[in-house]
Amino acid sequence: MPNTDRYKKAGYETREDYLNDLAVRYCVNPMIVSGLAGILGDEEDFDGLVSAIEDMRDMIPAD
Repeated sequence: MPNTDRYKKAGYETREDYLNDLAVRYCVNPMIVSGLAGILGDEEDFDGLVSAIEDMRDMIPAD
């Protein structure tokens, strides 16, 4: 279970709020962001997940 304090410190109410923002910011389907987040785990939300989205965003469909 993710520690919600780090999401609040980053300006988000919840992990879901943060993941939705990533989807919007990188123009990636929210289901893909959620799937990647599930694979990588919440410990990678602010590092590995962002890198994975940046690396893949040209290969995956937008909303």
